[in-house]
Amino acid sequence: MIEKNFLINLLSTQKRPGNRYSPAFFFRGLMSLIGYLPDVFFAKLAGNWLDRYGLTGYNYIWYWGIGCALLGTIVCCAAFRYAKKSRKS
Repeated sequence: MIEKNFLINLLSTQKRPGNRYSPAFFFRGLMSLIGYLPDVFFAKLAGNWLDRYGLTGYNYIWYWGIGCALLGTIVCCAAFRYAKKSRKS
């Protein structure tokens, strides 16, 4: 019974009777695709660094993670400032 409900929920859409489709669902999926796409390629990239550089490859993995964290922080701060400006006007 659990498997049946899982498949029904997996294949069902967000549309409910009387409601129209919202573009928000499309953009939510698109943002998830963009957000999780680097995870697909990172294992190959990290493996390549480890094969090519040996133990130094672990340093590159840390540098990559720190760089992604810094980039994410910068983007979040920029989005916060943009949202704050748009609220005032």
